[in-house]
Amino acid sequence: PPISAQLLAFLRVFCMTEDELKEHLVGEHAIDKIFTLGNSEFPVSWDNEIKLWTFLETRAALLLKSYKTTSEDDTSLLEKPELLYHTRMAIQLRSAEREILEKGVKSAGTKQEHFTTLQNKDAPLPKYEESNIAMLENSVADSKLPVVLRDLNGNEDGEQELKLAETLGEAIVAGGGVGKGES
Repeated sequence: PPISAQLLAFLRVFCMTEDELKEHLVGEHAIDKIFTLGNSEFPVSWDNEIKLWTFLETRAALLLKSYKTTSEDDTSLLEKPELLYHTRMAIQLRSAEREILEKGVKSAGTKQEHFTTLQNKDAPLPKYEESNIAMLENSVADSKLPVVLRDLNGNEDGEQELKLAETLGEAIVAGGGVGKGES
């Protein structure tokens, strides 16, 4: 993928409408939807995908404009044999940064066009619940939660909610003080 799962998830949330935020962060099956935000196979909406790739394309293009030299300038500078080692390395770094940004602009533009085409065709959004990935995963709702967020008392019916304040209070009362470096 052209960007990391973390960046994709951030951009999706950043570009969400208020309704999309409610649906994905507090609505039904929110935990499943949160875990799919970094997966490129499950867009939030076509509008959201178009917005995020437009945003990324614009940001990369703005960063490119901030360079005081062009690719051609750097190429001609690198041809000079009298360049100091550190100067040569700095120019090569700048060239590599520019190349990454140029590829980012191109990739984001391509993605934006792709999702615009899907939106114009009224293509259905892939649903996590209907995917093979969802079928393979455990159906227990909290099985994807980190252990520290689950009910550590082993309550199977899910009715008892684990409260951090109560748990910490019990640990302190039991003499197992919780502090720096202590568990």
